[in-house]
Amino acid sequence: MMNPSATHTENTEMAKRTDITFSKTYATEANAEKALDKHPGFRADHNLRYTIIPVVQPDGKIRFGILFIGMSACHAGVHFHFNVVA
Repeated sequence: MMNPSATHTENTEMAKRTDITFSKTYATEANAEKALDKHPGFRADHNLRYTIIPVVQPDGKIRFGILFIGMSACHAGVHFHFNVVA
């Protein structure tokens, strides 16, 4: 039986894990950079931030995914081509 005078509250401000499933991955980091070159506007916009993340496939091979970061990427339309977290 719980003590009605207890002050325990559930912490709803805990960090939430986010797993990213890339819509497209590339065999090499260089290929990922080339994919970015196909969209020169994204490269020219100095407000956009991205990273290239190695992804281990079920067969153990490593591929690379492009992840843009921030709302500025959404406003630039990056989400139509690459993954974005804001």
